[in-house]
Amino acid sequence: MGRAVKGAWRPFRALGVVTNEIPVDVQTRGSKHFLTTCTGTSFQIFSCDKLRLLFVGTPTNAPITCIVSQKDFTFASCGASIIKFQRAREVQRFTIPDHSNEERRGVTVTHLVILGNLLVGLTSDNSVNVWHHISGEVEASWELGPEFLGVLLLHPPTLLNKILVAGVDGSMRLFNVRTSQLIHTFRPLRDSAVTFLSSTPVAGVVAVGFLDGSIALHDILMDERLMVLYQEDRVSSIAFRTDGATVMATGSARGDITLWDLEKRRVVAVMKGAHHGTVHSLHFFDGQPLLLSAGSDNSVKQWLFDAVDGVPRLLRSREGHGGSPTRIRFHDSMGKILLTAARDQSVRFVNIVRDAQCTELSQGKGLEALSHKRDVSVQELKLPVVTAMSSHENRQGEWDNMITAHLNDAGARTWDVHRKALGHHRLRTTDKKPVVSVAISLCGNFGFVGSSGGSVDMYNMQSGQHRRSFGPKGKSHDRAVTGVTSDTMNRVVITCSADGTIKFWDFNTADILDSVYLSSSASGLLLSPTGTLVAVTLDDWTVSVLDLDTRRIVRSFQGHKGAITDLAFTPDGRWLVSASSDSTVRTWDLPNGLCVDVFGVESVATSLAVSPTGEYLATSHIDNVGVFLWSNMARLTNISGSISQTDNVPVLSFPTTAFEDDSEMHASDELEITEDEQADEIVPDTNTFENGVTLSKLPKTRWHTLLNLDTIKARNKASQKVTEPEKVPFFLPTVAGAQPKLDVGVTDEDAYGSREVRAAESRILWSGLAAESEQNPLSVALRNSGSTGEFSSVFELISTWTPSALDFHIRTLSVGFESFVVSDENDTRDVELLLRCLQWSLDKKMNFEVCEALLCHTIRVHGDVLANANRTKEAVIEQLMDTHVATWQHLEQLFAYADCLTGFIRNST
Repeated sequence: MGRAVKGAWRPFRALGVVTNEIPVDVQTRGSKHFLTTCTGTSFQIFSCDKLRLLFVGTPTNAPITCIVSQKDFTFASCGASIIKFQRAREVQRFTIPDHSNEERRGVTVTHLVILGNLLVGLTSDNSVNVWHHISGEVEASWELGPEFLGVLLLHPPTLLNKILVAGVDGSMRLFNVRTSQLIHTFRPLRDSAVTFLSSTPVAGVVAVGFLDGSIALHDILMDERLMVLYQEDRVSSIAFRTDGATVMATGSARGDITLWDLEKRRVVAVMKGAHHGTVHSLHFFDGQPLLLSAGSDNSVKQWLFDAVDGVPRLLRSREGHGGSPTRIRFHDSMGKILLTAARDQSVRFVNIVRDAQCTELSQGKGLEALSHKRDVSVQELKLPVVTAMSSHENRQGEWDNMITAHLNDAGARTWDVHRKALGHHRLRTTDKKPVVSVAISLCGNFGFVGSSGGSVDMYNMQSGQHRRSFGPKGKSHDRAVTGVTSDTMNRVVITCSADGTIKFWDFNTADILDSVYLSSSASGLLLSPTGTLVAVTLDDWTVSVLDLDTRRIVRSFQGHKGAITDLAFTPDGRWLVSASSDSTVRTWDLPNGLCVDVFGVESVATSLAVSPTGEYLATSHIDNVGVFLWSNMARLTNISGSISQTDNVPVLSFPTTAFEDDSEMHASDELEITEDEQADEIVPDTNTFENGVTLSKLPKTRWHTLLNLDTIKARNKASQKVTEPEKVPFFLPTVAGAQPKLDVGVTDEDAYGSREVRAAESRILWSGLAAESEQNPLSVALRNSGSTGEFSSVFELISTWTPSALDFHIRTLSVGFESFVVSDENDTRDVELLLRCLQWSLDKKMNFEVCEALLCHTIRVHGDVLANANRTKEAVIEQLMDTHVATWQHLEQLFAYADCLTGFIRNST
């Protein structure tokens, strides 16, 4: 059989990706600062005050090589194109002149600079191109020549229409971008390649960093070298403090940041290990003692200079793993917390809902102090790379609830996930061999450690005491124990080994109960969530599934063409997901014994996990620092059938980064954007699956408040009653009686009459208010759109109104339904046009929840007219049913707001 259905997993979101090796861009707009980082084929915009994510750019078709920004626009070069984004959406694209020629085919843009309306780019064929980024036209283009190989561009702030180009040989040239003329050639400053160019606070002076670690301050107006400083490694970034202190900061390829006192020409401090990779960007905020740094270790940090010695402290950071993750596991029962371990020797706590809560688990408070004392980086003092990991949320907050095995380490480490720190115990193997596999019992009280020598030991997680070893003299297997786990009731311990056996042990006595011999060496073991099955990966690229009751193999899956790297069960235990070194991820249906889905990835998946709720599949990959989430489509549609082994495996692109949560999206107004514009960046224009609907671009408060507007107004009404004055003024109305009383109106609701009467009076009042002000804009928009049958402009208008304004405009619509059925005579009736508008939107499967709210509110306001109009009941039912089938299914609930219409509909049906 071939592929019968669409894939079971769809790309959803990338986690833990902040920046890569491309330098970042910092833009100042008034008192606000915005940071743009590159994440491969996309970019992210952060607000610098709290490093809060604002926008995520649309993915490009090639990796981004450089980024610059100006106002609302971001320019990203990828391949031979430069894409202009407005906030996060592509609006324009520029290409290299004559790129279609065979000589310039494959040429890419390597560096960008903005000069007003001009965009200057340096290309890989050693030429400079100038575009007018508003019109898109090419203003100028020239070649630098074979004797000068340009690598960097810089626009000196005080020189109009001038561009400085630095070469590999250490020399520089100054060009006029308007005339394409060479103005001046600077002699080589150093016998080394230029690696960084930066402007200084002094007009006409630039800072030049070189490959040999030297930094030269050069006056380009006089062509005179002012000073030369030296650091240990190549200069990767330069920045100058502008709050009165003459301090220069330089970054290195080793991750160190050096602070210089320019007046005394000496080093103030060296921040060793500020980053775990090249510090490619440094930026001092104008007039503030605040330094922003970004590195290739996937991190952005802010440093505050508030100490007397001039050494800054870390103020805030936004970071992810600096190396590719080796193990990922969901920790909580809600599927919101991921624990990830990576090659950068770190273990991170990842919240998939709020990315701002992600943090690295501490490996000791005194680690930084010890690194300063020994004059080494913090990275050298961290634990080795994690090779195996197990955790459980039971007993969280009481004692350690996570165990990790580390490369060539004979002791497993415990962690307290609640404190986000390293635990108190080290669980050593009895044979003193490196730990290979670890596990925690479901109750959270016991931990298991398997060694490369074949021993299996059990420890108490609270006290760290050794309880027992399995097998004679602690020797449970002849070779490495590659997997260990216990059943849900703590009666049996299951182990697998590279000797090709699976053994079952009595939990309490450590006696062997049974053994199963496999066709090949076992490389991993996983217990199903139901506790009835155990899946084992074998070195012959197959997966075997054993039944715990019969202790026999009940399923064997073949199809991978490489070593299996990890396994994961879905929460119901029906599916088993496996990742392999053949760069594929396969989903197996256990009851049917079939492969129901397979997809390829761009790089080998090293680990995977399915959320306890079954919503997401999380994967980590060998050449990527992020963790990727894939949506489970089985929750939305039926997944059945099988995949033929001869089918071409589709390769899915990695998910891109998305917003953390709606509250942060709609609260971010630093860029002077509206809520609907910002939401538009993440809402697709088409449905993500068949027979689905698209929600609106409005925040929930817009349409939800409309349904509860009466309740909100009643709640906000003044609590104190109207009090009559001690002596009523003669000009105020009074009620006749023995003692004159102030006439404050009737307070009994029954005095207002029936609901229909109150609604009619309310409409008269609102219509009068509308007539006194101006014509109802909703009525005008409906009538203009009704003639064409295209109501998109109506929803654009509605999205700009507050709930109160929308309520006012709906109430002031003209009625007069002498004949509710559509005809040429009354095709301009406003309420009918509004129902037509809702029907149009629902037929296109757009703005679903807003249409539901508008229909409900319209019936509540004008329900008496619909119920009492002179027309047949069948016509009303037909018109309302035509609005939308999905709406009709909930129509009785919606009509509950209008008592008279509810009874009318029930009697009619």
